[in-house]
Amino acid sequence: MAISEPVVLTDRERGILEHALGLDRAGAAYRNHYTASCGSADMQVCLVLAGKGLLVEGSAQGGLVTFHVTDAGRAAVMR
Repeated sequence: MAISEPVVLTDRERGILEHALGLDRAGAAYRNHYTASCGSADMQVCLVLAGKGLLVEGSAQGGLVTFHVTDAGRAAVMR
């Protein structure tokens, strides 16, 4: 079994993951979604997190895209 390197997150990346899980409001994760506007700075951060395998893109509607935290994303933010 290979030992994986810890994921390095910027403050903004960590903030988005924590918000998606509800950790910014509660002591335990109680949700799993983050909605970003197409073309926004948050959307760019979400796409970076998706590229790292920490978020997956979900539904898109009306210029908004919903992302969901992966198991790897949850593990990265819970460290």
